[in-house]
Amino acid sequence: MNRTNPWPTTRITLLDQIRNADDRAAWQQFVDLYASIVYRYCRIRNMQHADAQNVTQEVFSRVSRAIQSFEYDQERGRFRGWLGLITHQQMLRYREKQARAKGIRNGQDHSFAGAFEGEVEGEWIDTFNTHVYSRALASVRESTEPDEWRAFERIWTDGEQPGDIARELQRDPQWIYQVKFKLVNRLKEEVERLSADVAIFHRPSVAQ
Repeated sequence: MNRTNPWPTTRITLLDQIRNADDRAAWQQFVDLYASIVYRYCRIRNMQHADAQNVTQEVFSRVSRAIQSFEYDQERGRFRGWLGLITHQQMLRYREKQARAKGIRNGQDHSFAGAFEGEVEGEWIDTFNTHVYSRALASVRESTEPDEWRAFERIWTDGEQPGDIARELQRDPQWIYQVKFKLVNRLKEEVERLSADVAIFHRPSVAQ
């Protein structure tokens, strides 16, 4: 395993696979990984549940079309930023469409309109990072023995003292430290794997 550039081909392969319209498994994996980020961001931006779902569907419809023009380019922006930009723009379009349906002219939220020009907006990054950490934590938990996870959760999440945990679990304190060291490293690796999204490629136009 190359620790300095963890799992780079995984992301490249997944993005390459979804360019094949017949590879439904790859597309489902892609949606499973990113759809909840888009939906959560819409909700943070005060969209109702149904509206956030609609925007999420529209975002991935646009991604499906635009992905055909992707070519990997390490020097350009990251995929997460490009996805955030699409989400941002689609939210604006959706709000404008709703405003027109209500007969409201110029219904755009101007305080939000330029937030993604040239860089990823802070709230999107926070949403992305929160999602990655949650997914990483869940992944580590699924592959950890229950007694190890209980010890790790109490020392890592609850902030309890190792000695207290060791006495309650009737374990040697050294075992507690070993579990913490092992699972912290696994958590870091999983965060790196999930967040190592590939750079964008001939940055395709998102105004489609």
